[in-house]
Amino acid sequence: MSGEKNFKVPKNMPNDAVDVFLLLMDCSAKIRIMRDLLSGTKSFKQLSASTQCMGWQLKGYLKDLTEYGLIRTTIYPGAPAGVEYTPTQLGEQMKPAINNMAEWGHSYKALAKSKY
Repeated sequence: MSGEKNFKVPKNMPNDAVDVFLLLMDCSAKIRIMRDLLSGTKSFKQLSASTQCMGWQLKGYLKDLTEYGLIRTTIYPGAPAGVEYTPTQLGEQMKPAINNMAEWGHSYKALAKSKY
């Protein structure tokens, strides 16, 4: 994995692998951010619209995901400066997990719809 050698490792790393995932993705907004970025590079404005996060919240989530080595930030000079976010190779490895969550969500919705 290139570019993720110096990422932040959480204190008190859980023994259980699912708990590691949940620790890094401690809120559903981070999962939405990763879902959106796995379809391609996005700007702050695009992520703000798709995740419906307040600017200050989104900024914090993006900082966390960057520190954990899951996304890369590219800043383009200008007035105002342009910023884009892209998943790293490590972040790309979340695609199967997020796809599985989507499949489960579709199954749940179909089951719920059949009950009513």
